[in-house]
Amino acid sequence: MDWSRTKTIFIVVFSILNVFLMSLYVDRYNESIGLQSTLEGSTSFEERLAADSITVPRLTNMPTNVAYVSGTVHNFTPDELEQLPNADVRSSTDGILEVELVEPVSVEGDMTVESVVQEHAHEGQDYKIWSTDSETNTALLFQQVNDRSVYHNSRAFILVRWNEEGEVTGFTQTYLEDLEDYNEERSLITYMSAIEVLYNRSLILPGAEVTEVSLGYSTLAQLGETQVFSPTWAVKVELADGTMEEYFVNAIDSRILDIPIDAVESEDTEE
Repeated sequence: MDWSRTKTIFIVVFSILNVFLMSLYVDRYNESIGLQSTLEGSTSFEERLAADSITVPRLTNMPTNVAYVSGTVHNFTPDELEQLPNADVRSSTDGILEVELVEPVSVEGDMTVESVVQEHAHEGQDYKIWSTDSETNTALLFQQVNDRSVYHNSRAFILVRWNEEGEVTGFTQTYLEDLEDYNEERSLITYMSAIEVLYNRSLILPGAEVTEVSLGYSTLAQLGETQVFSPTWAVKVELADGTMEEYFVNAIDSRILDIPIDAVESEDTEE
């Protein structure tokens, strides 16, 4: 391993991170002023949710301190491709793997999309399903680190495809390696604070239901093949008209993050 190059990369990453965190601190301070003024009002947040007929899940044992995570892009090797069972590798360039299954695999009974991925993809056990799309016959899975998802990152996903018979026919995969915590753990805002940020920005409207809240990671800084990820709350919301939305709030500084839900698909197409 070229330790000199690795050291240089991390020095640059940390320099970028320090500058970025300073701007985050200012944003967080401004955000906290707005939150504090709301909390000091005569009506509690829970009461305002109830008045607007907004339902929120009650979660317990949620983490209060989490570290940043770093990782690097994995480039698939010929040996790894040869070990993929039932796989016709169409391409493997720039860390993006395109696979068609020689024999389609039916998803029924105990066979789920996740189990197909575990059996046929590289390190398939490291991925968890995030969403499915019945119109395009696809399922999106995110790579996991510390049992948490790396949200909508074009270097940490699997997009599974199936045919009209419900048989998985292939997938697109990318993978991050050397994922690990660095620096000390940071204090997190609570998931209810993240929901309140969204509520105060009128993103969670009367009659809505918060269907799911999870803690994962989003991209904080990127330098070449090295990336740094920040703890992030993901909030899935069903609006009164049935529309489904998902929002992301930085779990350290309370910023609402603009992470396009089609980032994986669009970046993959561009490459």
